[in-house]
This record gives sequence, C-alpha cells and structure tokens, in this order.
Amino acid sequence: MIEDPAVSPSEIPSSSVSAEVVLLHGGLRRPFVRTRRLGAAASSVFGMALVFGLVTLLNADGPKKEAAEGRPPVEVSVAPKPPKPPEPRRSRPPPPARPRANPPPTPNLASSLAGLDMGLPGFGPVGLDDLSGGLLGDVSDVVMTEDAVDAPPQPVNRAAPAYPPRARAKGITGFVTLNLRVGFDGRVEDARVVEAQPKGVFEQPALEAVRQWTFRPATYEGRPVTVRVRQTLRFELE
Repeated sequence: MIEDPAVSPSEIPSSSVSAEVVLLHGGLRRPFVRTRRLGAAASSVFGMALVFGLVTLLNADGPKKEAAEGRPPVEVSVAPKPPKPPEPRRSRPPPPARPRANPPPTPNLASSLAGLDMGLPGFGPVGLDDLSGGLLGDVSDVVMTEDAVDAPPQPVNRAAPAYPPRARAKGITGFVTLNLRVGFDGRVEDARVVEAQPKGVFEQPALEAVRQWTFRPATYEGRPVTVRVRQTLRFELE
C-alpha cells in the first residue's frame, strides 16, 4: 500500500473520516436492498404462476381421466370382405323361331266324298247321299282283329311243318309266332313272322306250312269276315 507522504493518518480529522465512511456504506446498501426485493418479488410471481399452472393442468386431466375410466371399452371388429358375386352366365340367345306355315284348310267332307270311286265292283262314283246302310254294313272287305269278331277262325286243315334236318341232327328245338290274315273264305291270305327262337332256323318251314292251312272263317254279326290272328308253331323232337 502506498501512503501519501504528504498526509499522515494522524493528520486527517476524525469527523471527516466518519462522514465518508457513512456516505460510503449508505451509497452501497441502497442498490443491494432494492435488488433483493426485486428478486424476491420475481420468485414469488414465478412460484405462484407455477402452482397455478399445475393446478390448472391437474383439473383439466381429471375429467378426461374419469371419463376415460367410466366409458366401457369399445370393441372394434373388422367385417370380412364379402365374396365376389359369381359372374353371370352368358346364355345363348334362343334361335329365331321359324315361321309356322298356316295349316291347309280342312276339306269339306261332303265335297271330298262326292265323286269318290269306292273301288267296289258294281259301284261307280257316288256321293255322300248315295251311301246306304247296306253299303256301310258290308264288312266283307274289312280286316278285323281277333278280339273284335264274334267268333275267331277255327283251323280245319293243318299241314305239319317240316323239321329242318340240321336242327334235328343237332337236337335244336324252338318256336315261331306268326301273324296270319285269314280271309272270309277261310284261306290264309298273308303270313308274317312276329318272333322266332332261335332265329334263322324254323321261320321258312313254318311259313310254308301255314300257307297251306284252311280255317272256318271268323264271323261278325253272323257273317264271315277277314281277320288277323296269331299262331305259334313249336318245333320239338319226340
């Protein structure tokens, strides 16, 4: 420390030293006290703001939390995608309908029968009015069935069919069913094979035999008529 050689501490008056010290302390204390007051006020304001913010935050989260706790859980389910609808089948358009031809007009029965040649001996073209009951009642040219006549034909002469030599040698037996047209005179006018067992063995001998047969003709209302009947010939070895 450098001391002023001109003035010694003993030479400075005590009153002036005290005044300077007081002034010095007073000038330093006022700014310090003011600074402390401002810091305390700022701390108080900051603390109050912090407390107010915390209270506000807690009050805001409380109802949300209670509402969240009080609500039932929401289940979210994802619905599966619906299957794609099947593609419609393309149906073919129906073919165009063919125009239907108009049916021919129905001929008048009287005009059709007028001038008709019946093909009977002794009769020419006749009209509808000329047809008598006697003509309609003539059934000599009508071929009837066996169940339609009053009495079926009865065989009078039956020629026995020849037994085929090969079938006899091999011991083959069988039968042939024929459809015969027996005329009103009792003769066989037509013969047809309906069934044969075995086939191709007995048909020809059976046809040759029945063509020689004679019958008592079938009758209808007391008159002989032509009729079709069935006859079965059996070929058996004795």
